Amino acid sequence: MNKTLTAITRALGGGWTCPCGQEVLGDTCTCVRPKRRPRALVSLFHDCGRNCPGCADTLERTKQERREITSFAELAGFEEIIITGGDPMVRPIDTANWLDDYSMTAQRKRQRLILYTARSPMLLRDIIWFQRVDGVTFTVHRTPTGEELDSFTAVQNMAFDKRDSGSSMSFRLKIDSRCGMYLNLLPTAWDIIELFEWMGPAESCLPHDAVLLDWKGGLDGVLR
Repeated sequence: MNKTLTAITRALGGGWTCPCGQEVLGDTCTCVRPKRRPRALVSLFHDCGRNCPGCADTLERTKQERREITSFAELAGFEEIIITGGDPMVRPIDTANWLDDYSMTAQRKRQRLILYTARSPMLLRDIIWFQRVDGVTFTVHRTPTGEELDSFTAVQNMAFDKRDSGSSMSFRLKIDSRCGMYLNLLPTAWDIIELFEWMGPAESCLPHDAVLLDWKGGLDGVLR
């Protein structure tokens, strides 16, 4: 529909067709959204304790998309900080120290901080209970180990307890679509439960509004 026909249709109180293909009755299509500031996926380190074939962290394309940062100031412009790896909970003390240090920055109050993990060491309970992050995304891999299944149960129980306490902290569960393992799910414990497809070697691991960063800050007591 051209601009002239759109104007006439609006004047007559009818709808119009947005370039995205949707039929619109008002002045603005639902595809129009305020532009959000980008998200940062911050790899504190690349240890994970697994060796999954085709892991996104090992792909050449992923390595090309990464850039290094050395200061918290370089994270100031992001709306959401996603702490990833590897797996941050492979080195829980280092991760907790990083979170504590970052919580003291001025920009932290303006951002959402999300922790990605497939593990549940004891320190994760403190990170969740004292809300050092705003949300946790737990990942179930294609062939989870017994330890990882125990971690899933532990995080799910923590999510349920946190929700029962009235907390606004978010919990998201991502399950590899190829996983055939039985999971005893408590749907009310999670804000979102989703299956994800394993990427091919030519695919980008990044959402369109995200950047991938390697932390190389070298702060005292934190991740050298």
